[in-house]
Amino acid sequence: MGRPSNLVVVGHGELESELRHHVAVAGLTDRVVMIGGVDRPEAWIARADLFVLAS
Repeated sequence: MGRPSNLVVVGHGELESELRHHVAVAGLTDRVVMIGGVDRPEAWIARADLFVLAS
């Protein structure tokens, strides 16, 4: 099924705890990395194969 993929979540938000919970319940903690706020998000965006901006 395609190539292996991972999800990197950059930033903070009011649903962060809930998202962490859902990731854990789904058994995806080895595939989802939540790095929090960063000084240069554009560096992460440039490295991504896919970028999603949730507001």
